[in-house]
Amino acid sequence: MTRADVGGMWSVGLPASWPRAPAPMSFTALQLLERCPLQWALTNGSYPQIWTDKGYPTKPSVAMLQGQVVHSAIAVVLRCLAHAGCQSSTDRCAAEALRKQGGLALIVEDCVDSAIRQACGNPRLEFSLTALENRVRGNAGSLRERVQLLLSQVDLPRGIRTANSRRGGTLHPRSRRPLTQGAHSDVVLLAPDLAWKGIADLIAIDGTRCAIAEFKTGKRQENHELQILLYSLLWFHDRVLNPAGEPARKLTLLYADGAVNVTPPDPGELASLATELLARSRRVLGSIQPQPPSSRLEPDSCRLCGVRQLCESYWDSLEQDGTVSPSDEVHGRRYVDAEVRILGNAGPTSWFAEASNSQDLLRGARLLLECTDRRMALEPKDVVRVLNGELRIHTHQDAVASILVIGVFTELFKVDSRSHTRSKMAPHRPAS
Repeated sequence: MTRADVGGMWSVGLPASWPRAPAPMSFTALQLLERCPLQWALTNGSYPQIWTDKGYPTKPSVAMLQGQVVHSAIAVVLRCLAHAGCQSSTDRCAAEALRKQGGLALIVEDCVDSAIRQACGNPRLEFSLTALENRVRGNAGSLRERVQLLLSQVDLPRGIRTANSRRGGTLHPRSRRPLTQGAHSDVVLLAPDLAWKGIADLIAIDGTRCAIAEFKTGKRQENHELQILLYSLLWFHDRVLNPAGEPARKLTLLYADGAVNVTPPDPGELASLATELLARSRRVLGSIQPQPPSSRLEPDSCRLCGVRQLCESYWDSLEQDGTVSPSDEVHGRRYVDAEVRILGNAGPTSWFAEASNSQDLLRGARLLLECTDRRMALEPKDVVRVLNGELRIHTHQDAVASILVIGVFTELFKVDSRSHTRSKMAPHRPAS
């Protein structure tokens, strides 16, 4: 993948180098590898022609940025409450502690600023960052309410005076030491004997009692319970943070609409969980031995994949058998992925094109590609992959006209040489 000379488009291509197997394994890596080994490899490959950071640039959504803001604000508030000796966000001392920080509204605003600053270095947000920022800032009030709802469910240990953010937050052994009395946010857990790691949102130590909590800013999902059970396993095996090997006594998933208590596993259940995770790790690590690994086409995940523009199996599936789900409809508008071939200019910011691969347009169907918010250099015979373009269908008597509109959140990728990647990416189709 390379940057194009003209803004708004990159070129499709394989990473300069494929990633090494994840070590230690994490819950996020396991989930992604089980979903699609090729997605994991493309996401974590090396792209020095784009930027110096690791992996392929992500395309943050409004929901992703808002979740980041909520998590960051919660960590700030927990530190404030800890320093003030509060046991919950409803204590009388809590209001004074937050007032000294400028109030919750200012804390959330600062966290939004921080999230936007981090996003500024992302080259995939060249055209959409301003719109993304406006939407997140416009939701600041609801974000503040979400922080309040989540924090209202948290009980802090008695006698607390300090809280440690990212305690053990680096993998360097010298910086890690046993967790002491208090609430600790973003705790990195390491289990070298299992070759696993994880980051727990909140670990509260009260005497010898350990409680682990996870803040969830989105919808409830089945894998959330497995995630917190995994963290209880890693806590049990982390002999640096937990030298006595004490099991977690309380596990809680915190949602805006209420808390869910998960039964802590007993020693036998912890052993079974460890066996299960090790077996799953072996399976997924075996799936990435060929480079590139195979793809797995799934209707619910391919449309959300952040590297689908690089996946030949995805684009082939759009014209073959309908394996991948069709377009998304948002507020009555239809957003599609389509690979098109440019036929010629229709105007200063529009082009005649024909569809190559799309579930929403027949192969060879003529359409108008329309763009008004960026400058692009498109020539006849160029092949372009459009992600999240707005498809407008106009009918007049017996005539049907299709217009694919390039909006602020639409991405375009020029296909320089399809044969370069197509022959090397073999799709894996799930058994019916």
